[in-house]
Amino acid sequence: MPTPSEHPAHLDQTTTKADTDMASPSSAKEMGNAPEHVAASSPDEPLEPVLKDLDAALKLLNSPVQLHRFLGESHLARLGSAHGSVIVSRLLGILATRPWTPHHAGILEAFKQVRPPEAVSVIIPFLDEPAPDVRLAAVRTLRWLPAEMGVFVRAMGDADWRIRRESVFCVSSRGGPQALLPLARALRDEHFQVRAVAANALGRLGLSEAAPMLRAALRDESQRVRAMAAWALDRWRDPVNTGALLNALPESQGEAKQRILHALRANGSPLVTAALMEACEDPAPEVRAEATRILGHAGPGGLRQRLAALFAAADKGLRHKAAWIVASQGIVSRDDLSVLLRDADENVRYFAVCALGYDNLNTAHSHLLQATASESRTVCKAATHGLKRIARKTPCPGRGACR
Repeated sequence: MPTPSEHPAHLDQTTTKADTDMASPSSAKEMGNAPEHVAASSPDEPLEPVLKDLDAALKLLNSPVQLHRFLGESHLARLGSAHGSVIVSRLLGILATRPWTPHHAGILEAFKQVRPPEAVSVIIPFLDEPAPDVRLAAVRTLRWLPAEMGVFVRAMGDADWRIRRESVFCVSSRGGPQALLPLARALRDEHFQVRAVAANALGRLGLSEAAPMLRAALRDESQRVRAMAAWALDRWRDPVNTGALLNALPESQGEAKQRILHALRANGSPLVTAALMEACEDPAPEVRAEATRILGHAGPGGLRQRLAALFAAADKGLRHKAAWIVASQGIVSRDDLSVLLRDADENVRYFAVCALGYDNLNTAHSHLLQATASESRTVCKAATHGLKRIARKTPCPGRGACR
């Protein structure tokens, strides 16, 4: 699609793509990819140069320049991976001290790469610190360490929404059926960012028991939450979700509407086709593009089946609207419309005649003229109107008079 991107702009869309896509590895991958620690430096390797490098890296963490601090964190990570417990034990000793300093922040960043299991018990007490930025840094590091899920479930009750959102990522990365209850609670959080990542997590984990909650989330006041709920429901392709998706369309906008349409793309029911036709005239260009892409994706044959089912259940006005949209958006080529003039279904032929008339090209003249001589009274009348439009050279918005 212009893939709704996990990526369309809203007033409340401050979550990054990495956040919305929940691009964190599973717990198995997280722990399996952790660097292997060297138990200690080689006895033949002098310790003094290593400790000097450690001091230099720690000094960089005190710099007011962000780039210097980043270099210090990277150097600590390299030292920890290369020298194992020699460096890790010293860094853990610094972490155990108070008050919080730039050294603590840099060490936590480095531990995201080094991932020493023994750091868990040292970091967990930071979750009780009064400063929210300290608690947030602790949760973000624990995400990459073998901490129990219960640690993050407790953090999901934090007063700071950023910590609750980060905790949802952590619970999601652990996965399993035990994640259902805490994620369901997060789906009712007071902050839309937390609700959005919870909906995304439920879809990623494939917890089908959450489908009723996700259908309810399609009516959320936040368009971002609606978008993530539609994305999650799309993962299951369950026809039971069709009604909720259709009901959510009128009040949805932008990315939310785009994702709902995408979730409905495989459904050929008349109600879905009518919704797609309506979306082709949406004010948002990305929504119009998604609707026209879905209608044209299956080719002329697929569109013909959709329209035949729609016309059998709709009045003539909707056939005119469908013809106008197909002509103005260029969903079907003129050659394919000419083929539809010979369709066995009179409703489809009527549609093709109207679309060619709206297309307003002299190349359609011969087809319409033939229809006036060989068709039923209804189709003949539509063909006559098309010929009159061509004679007046009334342009069809979205397509020129010649192509």
